[in-house]
Amino acid sequence: MITLEQVRLLEQRVQKIVQRLSELQSENTSLREEVHQLRASEGALKERIATFDATQAEIESGILSALHRLDEVEDAVAEGDAESRRIVVETPADSEGDAPEAAAEQEEAETPDETETSDETELQEDADETEQGGPELDIF
Repeated sequence: MITLEQVRLLEQRVQKIVQRLSELQSENTSLREEVHQLRASEGALKERIATFDATQAEIESGILSALHRLDEVEDAVAEGDAESRRIVVETPADSEGDAPEAAAEQEEAETPDETETSDETELQEDADETEQGGPELDIF
């Protein structure tokens, strides 16, 4: 036969089970909320990655464009140096009658244009600053 003591023990066990079930339900609810937050965070992170990839491609394109422009400037400077170093050589037959004119032409050929010289000097100074860790180029 069932005694009163057995019924009380059974009631205590049922209360413990009900209490544990309640704890598990609240833990389940909090875990579901955390999963929801993590999924939302995952979506935001994926969006940031996509934006980063697009920005990275744009940065890369800008750098390549700047490098291309620097190559063009370097080529122009190299051509300018070659042109400024050209010397007009006269033969004795050419210089007999036109000595003053020939000397002036030779002087013009040997002296680079002032604007070209100042541009070249500026470019050289910029290159020196960059090599020495000076100001960087703003490519954007």
